[in-house]
Amino acid sequence: DASTDNTIELVHDYIDKDDRIRIFSLETNNGNPSYTRNFGVKMARGEWIAILDSDDIWHPRKLEFQMAFLKRTNAQFCSTQMRNFKKEKEISFSDPENLKHVVISFSDQLKRYNTPTSSIVLKKHLLEKFPFMNDKLHEKREDLKCWLDIHQEIGESIKLQYPFVRYRISPGQLSKEKFKLVFRSFIVLWNFRLSNGKKLGLKAIYYTFTHVLHAIHYRVLKSSL
Repeated sequence: DASTDNTIELVHDYIDKDDRIRIFSLETNNGNPSYTRNFGVKMARGEWIAILDSDDIWHPRKLEFQMAFLKRTNAQFCSTQMRNFKKEKEISFSDPENLKHVVISFSDQLKRYNTPTSSIVLKKHLLEKFPFMNDKLHEKREDLKCWLDIHQEIGESIKLQYPFVRYRISPGQLSKEKFKLVFRSFIVLWNFRLSNGKKLGLKAIYYTFTHVLHAIHYRVLKSSL
């Protein structure tokens, strides 16, 4: 997305070692992750999509564990827990013992944000049917809308109970303006349509409240999700 650092050079170093890797460089920055994610899905040739935002870090074996559980459960969508960090030297990854998963239903997803975007692996066709919305209404909350649509479609997903993702807390990041994000979440929920065509109506207020409580408990107090 028109990165000004040395990302392109680094990726080409990997391409020289593994020709399965491809990079697509956009000429101008879009200022919104929706366009680039949708573009990546369009270009992808595989059955599965995994998303990793630029300021987040994966456990080296994240995909390995997720694919094993996806095959074992025959699920179409898998997320993991996430933990905050400020400096990379704070990060220490170890392999999980007795790894377990929980089921995330559509109702669970309505009540709280359960699925950190950089943790997700899902079937490509789901993102083709429900792409990230690239408009003002869903700005900075496009993930919420997308994961709600998909959970309403498939019924439930699985979530691994281990923080395979580290989420960088840094000044200037999109999610810093917390109060504005609460309002944006409400707008997305207010306009969200159920499979019967009806909007959530006043329930959007309740679900916004449960989202906020969940965020305070996990993201602020526990620094995880």
